Amino acid sequence: MYREYPSRQCITPIPTNMDSYFCKSLDELRKMVRKHCANNNLRLLPLDLNAVSQSAIKTRFGLSEIENWKHFNLKRRAKSYTLKSRAVKVLVIQYLS
Repeated sequence: MYREYPSRQCITPIPTNMDSYFCKSLDELRKMVRKHCANNNLRLLPLDLNAVSQSAIKTRFGLSEIENWKHFNLKRRAKSYTLKSRAVKVLVIQYLS
C-alpha cells in the first residue's frame, strides 16, 4: 500500500501482498458486512462507543439502549491533578486576601 507512495505521492488502498494481515482483515470485514446485509441488519456499530455522545448515537442509529464499556477504573486521582488543585487553591486564597 505504501510502496508506491514516493513515486505517486498518494496512498493506494489496494494491498499489494494478498497474504498480509491487512488484506486478511479486510476480507473478514467484507464477509461480515455481506452477512449483515443479507440479513437486512446494517446497524453495525464499533465496540467502543464512548467517543460519541449517547444522543448522537441514538439519533444516527435509532438505538434505545447502548452498553458502555469501561476499559479501566481509576483507583485514585493522578498526582498532577492533586498538584494542580493545590496550586489553584493557593492562588485563590492569595487572590482573595
